Amino acid sequence: MKKSLLVAGSAFLFFLNACKEIGPAIDFTPQVVDTFFKVRAYDTSYTDAVPTPQNKKMLIEEYTGVQCPNCPAGATILKNYDVANPGKIVIVALHSGSLTDRIPNKSKYYFANDDVQNMVNNYLGGNVNAKPAAAIDRTPQSNGLFIVNKNQWTSAINQRATATSPVNLTVTSRYDTAFKKVVINVKIAYTQQVTKKQNLSLWVLEDKIIDAQYDGTVTIDNYEHNHVFRDFITPVTGSAILSSVTTKSPGLVYERQLIYTPKFLGNASLDQWNLDNCKIVAVIHNDEQGDKEVAQVMEVNLK
Repeated sequence: MKKSLLVAGSAFLFFLNACKEIGPAIDFTPQVVDTFFKVRAYDTSYTDAVPTPQNKKMLIEEYTGVQCPNCPAGATILKNYDVANPGKIVIVALHSGSLTDRIPNKSKYYFANDDVQNMVNNYLGGNVNAKPAAAIDRTPQSNGLFIVNKNQWTSAINQRATATSPVNLTVTSRYDTAFKKVVINVKIAYTQQVTKKQNLSLWVLEDKIIDAQYDGTVTIDNYEHNHVFRDFITPVTGSAILSSVTTKSPGLVYERQLIYTPKFLGNASLDQWNLDNCKIVAVIHNDEQGDKEVAQVMEVNLK
């Protein structure tokens, strides 16, 4: 399924003397409300004073499935780390590939996502031959980006924990109940020079889904599934961040507003999400051949 971003017409903005415009500014306010589009985007860029760097957060992509008997133990490892280190990691549960079929006569929902498998195989290099597996900020491991031995996850996360980020990331999200749209604002502010191509990825996750899960030799009927990947807002590979700017210098700011329609709305054949339990995840990552390392990640409530 191919995602698209439609860019609105531009309007000039004039900033104070402290700011210098380097690209065409976009009016962030839609002039006409269109209730049919899936994603619409508006963006602008400018230079400003270099901000104080944020603390780096880590993206943990957990490759999992409801029929994977060892996956609950992997989820517990990540949950324990998150509790012990609040605000340090953002967990995303990727249900795709093997062991993701519904549990016969048990499962109410279907979490598998073909676009996720496309991302894992074609963008992240594949080579994931077991579950559970975890990618730590998309940094290279001994066999690709995913670590299939869950007992090695904590040490790998601890090794990555000292990393810093060259960019600050701020995200807000609100739900327009009248038009059933999610309005997401992203601000990217560079604190160090970056010469690599980078993309912005935006995803929807859902927490607190009660459904069946294999756990060892038993089936848990009321297992709580968290961080479940629900949808790509941007394309599978993300959207380019200022592709015409070869060197992103300290002080460069890029802002993007996206107006998104949750894909389950109006489609009774799809799982019906609980938007109160949904989150928006924003990821800034490299987009070079063999280098998809995450520079920064943030998670906010959808509503």
